[in-house]
Amino acid sequence: TCLYFRLLSRSKISGVKPQWSGIAKGASHRNSSPGRSLGKAFDGHCQTLRLAGIRGIELDRLDWMASDTTRFQLPENYGLLLTGSSPKHPEKRWPAENYAALASKMLVSGVTPVLIGTRTEQNINAQITERARGTIDLSGQTSLHDIAALARGAEYVVGNDTGPMHLAAATGVRCITLFCTKKSNPAKHGPMGQRVRMIESNNLADLTPDELWTVIAP
Repeated sequence: TCLYFRLLSRSKISGVKPQWSGIAKGASHRNSSPGRSLGKAFDGHCQTLRLAGIRGIELDRLDWMASDTTRFQLPENYGLLLTGSSPKHPEKRWPAENYAALASKMLVSGVTPVLIGTRTEQNINAQITERARGTIDLSGQTSLHDIAALARGAEYVVGNDTGPMHLAAATGVRCITLFCTKKSNPAKHGPMGQRVRMIESNNLADLTPDELWTVIAP
């Protein structure tokens, strides 16, 4: 955006330097506060926009992301498990055997585990469905709109530090996100929503299914 500002400022089309809200040097509404990037990006953007007189910004609940998910034929009570994350950071992934143990606990409690992810997660999710029979695997079958719609209907969503968790959390569903503090800062990068809880560990493999279940079950 700083580049855009420089290009527009040098433009001879209008001959007038544009008013600009952002961090660019020379901007009419410049946010130079050192606190802008200390928290979440959303909060920093709200701070910047307030300088331009724009207030009252709220997190988008993503109601416009609608989808007909009846094609998946899911049971009434289900919970989403997001087992993936960036392939470049395997440390951010809770082990497949732990997700399988968690899925087994969900099944006993009357909640059907539903796995979503890209084709990258197919191998992990296959291991989980093999160990926890009754789990539903939707790997590679869901669009972004599907994820938001499925989250709204779920009892809860559990997953790693990954983009789809941000989608789910914004809808207002109860979300439990597993964070590897060695690789990411929950205060800055954690998902935002009304019912979000973050479980932090320097090594996610140390987090046991029993420990996580004490958080989920209540």
